[in-house]
Amino acid sequence: VAHETRRTIIDGRSNPWAWGLIFAVVIAGPIVEEVVYRVSLQSAVRKLTGGAWPAVIATSAIFCLMHWSIIPDGSRHQLAALFALSVAMGAAFERTRAIAAPIVMHAAFNLVNVAIAMAG
Repeated sequence: VAHETRRTIIDGRSNPWAWGLIFAVVIAGPIVEEVVYRVSLQSAVRKLTGGAWPAVIATSAIFCLMHWSIIPDGSRHQLAALFALSVAMGAAFERTRAIAAPIVMHAAFNLVNVAIAMAG
């Protein structure tokens, strides 16, 4: 969870808007992002390249670039973990051809980050 989002969640535990933000981060965000990145982009790149792995790698790179601005400057190393997660989600989508697997993976990742933020 990005620095500012995490701060909002931590500071607003009793605020209903913070719980709306948690819903957006854990449920809505993963659904929207996985439809955009896996169903749309990854599938389009796969058609262009004819291969699953070029599509997974290209989509994962774009996924990381799109998250660049929400990761604090001192934490850019987190992009490597985000890239690995994206590759795993892309591979799960390619293997199953179902969007549910990457959505659950993405939601679980975000849920763990929110739980860590709230516990800390």
